[in-house]
Order: sequence, then C-alpha cells, then structure tokens
Amino acid sequence: MRKICWISCLLCVFLTSGTIMCYAQDDLSNWQYSKEITGASLGEYKTCFLDADVYKNAATELSDLRVVDEKGEFVPYYLQSSALGENNQTINYQASKINTFEKDHNTYIDYKIKPIKENADIVANLLLLKVEQKNFAKNIEVLGGYDADNWTSLTHCTIYQVAQDTNVQVILPQTEKYGFYRIVIPNNLEKIQINQMDARLDSSTVTRQSFQKEVALTYDIKQEDTVTSISIQNPNRLKISSIDLNAQGTFDRRYDVFTQEGEELVPVGLNGRIFNVKFKDLNIQNTVIPLDNKPITHTSIIIKLQNKDDRPLTIKSIKGRYTIDKIVFKTPSAKNLLYFGNLEAKKPQYDLEQYKTYIERENQQICTLENLKRYEKTPIPKANSMDFNKIFNIVIVVVSLMLMGLIGWKLSKKNQAT
Repeated sequence: MRKICWISCLLCVFLTSGTIMCYAQDDLSNWQYSKEITGASLGEYKTCFLDADVYKNAATELSDLRVVDEKGEFVPYYLQSSALGENNQTINYQASKINTFEKDHNTYIDYKIKPIKENADIVANLLLLKVEQKNFAKNIEVLGGYDADNWTSLTHCTIYQVAQDTNVQVILPQTEKYGFYRIVIPNNLEKIQINQMDARLDSSTVTRQSFQKEVALTYDIKQEDTVTSISIQNPNRLKISSIDLNAQGTFDRRYDVFTQEGEELVPVGLNGRIFNVKFKDLNIQNTVIPLDNKPITHTSIIIKLQNKDDRPLTIKSIKGRYTIDKIVFKTPSAKNLLYFGNLEAKKPQYDLEQYKTYIERENQQICTLENLKRYEKTPIPKANSMDFNKIFNIVIVVVSLMLMGLIGWKLSKKNQAT
C-alpha cells in the first residue's frame, strides 16, 4: 500500500516537472528577427550597442531581447544606457588668475587650476566663467597649457548675456588634462573682464556623448494661421533626445512638442524658445530643442512654432540626436545571436542585472550587430495546441483514476481477507 502511494506521488511529480520544463524556456519560433553579434572572442564579458534595426522591430521597452549562444542556449544579459549613470561624477576645480595683459586691442587672461589633491591629475571638460558686465556678447578663444609659457588652441566660442539669455560656459571639445588655461578676448574695445574661472569634470556629459548618435530627420511643414507645424518622422522608433532646427535669418520663437497617435496630438510637456541673433562679427543662437529628460520614441513628433506676426521660418534641414542602449552579456561563446521582434515576450530576469555596477568597471569586449535575418512565422493551428493540452490532461486523469482504482482494489481485497 505504501509502495503504491509512493509511486503515485513520484508519477505526479514527474508529470508536473515535465510540464514546467516545457514552458520554462522561450520558443524562438515566436521571434521574427535576429542579428549576428560579431567581433566576439572567448572573453568573459561582451557588449554591443543596439542599432536602428533593433529599435524599429523590437518591443518598445526592449523586453523581447534574447542573446543565444552557439549551443542554442539563452545567455544572461543586462541593458545599460546613459540614463542609468551609476558611474557619473562631477569634480570641481578652483582656478586663480596669474596674469592678464593687453596686446593689439586683445585681452589675455591666464588661469592656473588647483588640483583637488597634491600630484593628482586635473581632468576637465567644462570651464565656468564669471563676468561682471551686463548686456554683452563676445567671441573668445580658449587655450590650454601644461605651463604658463606654451599654449595650445582648444576652441572658439561666444559668451553673452543679452536680455534673458546667458551663456558664460565653455564646453571643451574633449576632456583635457591641462593645468593652465588662457582666455583671449579679441578686439576688446568694450573692456570685457572675466573676473573668475573654474574648471569642472562632468562625466555625465561624456557618458551621454558615448551613448548618442546623430541622424538626419525627415519632416513636413504646414502653416496654420500664425503657427508653423513641423511633423517629424521617426519610423525606426529611435529614442530622440534632441532636435536641432537649421533655420535661416534672425528669429526668436516659442515652441511646444507633441506626439501624434492616430489623428490625436498628445502634448509631452516640453516647451521653450529657439533663437538666432546675427551681428556683424558674432552669432548668438540656440536652435536645439532638448528632450534629454523625456526621449521620444513615437513614429511621429510634432513641433509647433509660434510666429506671432512674423513671417514663418525658412527651415533648411533638421538633425536629431538619439540615445542608444548597450547590451552586456557574459558567455565564453564566440558565436552569438541577438533575437528580437516578439511583442508578447516578457523581460527576462537575470542575476547579472544585480552586479552591473561592478561589471561596468570590468573589461568588456566591444562587438557589433550585423546581418539582419527575418524569420517567417509558420502559423500553428490553434486546434492542435488545444488538442495537445486536452490529451495531456486526459492522460493525467486516466492515470490518476487507474491509481485510485488500484488502491481501492487493494483495500477491498485486504478487508475481505480480514
């Protein structure tokens, strides 16, 4: 009797575990696309940036991404984007003015950067200026040096404070390690004085740049009374983080940003100003519409410009920057595939996600995505799937009834014997 009970339990466990194993793994026949992950050797951690093919065909939240190795097994991964910012840091440096002089109507101002501790490298990508004058606009040149005698030209830019618009920051083209900076104000008849300068390392800026790409955007323009409506197409559903309007002339316009869902325009809560003011020797402009805090993935983005009584702008072109994600995975396999294109797939949960802060500090082999492949799904008749489930359930019921009958027969036989 006890033996029969044990057999019944084991059989039920076997059938149940078989059911779990059938459904624990995703069926790759439900995925429509894959791309080869190329450039991988036998390193431990590998990474590659997602491309337009993935964003166009994957689920909006990228929940359907699957990495598969050469054995056909799923590989744990996590996604990293600039929005996470675990490793971002800001370091501020104080600077002291060590020299200033005039030459040929040009003003030269030299600064020495103080390291945060003795013998530590000075690493900066941003200079912060303080200017006493109001209502000014001036072109300047910035040079860097390892001493106060030899200088390397780094960038030219315009600093200004005009009405409600101010820009007294210098964004360096790249991260620099100079301990000295020189500011040159050409033809400084206005006697503009820079009273203070500080340096800063903003690693989030570097991170954003490495996780962004530029794209030429296609668009249509319609005039609606005093409003210019610009319809921007985003067929690949890229994560648009900024939009730059290349418009002619001098202008100052307010804007509002919408997404289009069918015939309905949905405001995204983004508005501001773009402007372009040209003088004889300099240009003050801000024609970039930032979307960094709310990247837009809709296929249609609408920008409405308020012209008031001015003529509509002549827009020559529109560029966009979009944020890209990188996928990081751990496998010894050198041949891997990235599957995507299953809108019903749920995001997998991997332990690797918990350790990404540490993994980001490890060496990661950079790979690329190539050779898009589309799979034609073979529809499986629903009836067949239903029949399989019915048959499976019938078998379990029959086996259970047989076991119950056997147990009952044994019990009745035992009662008769007693």
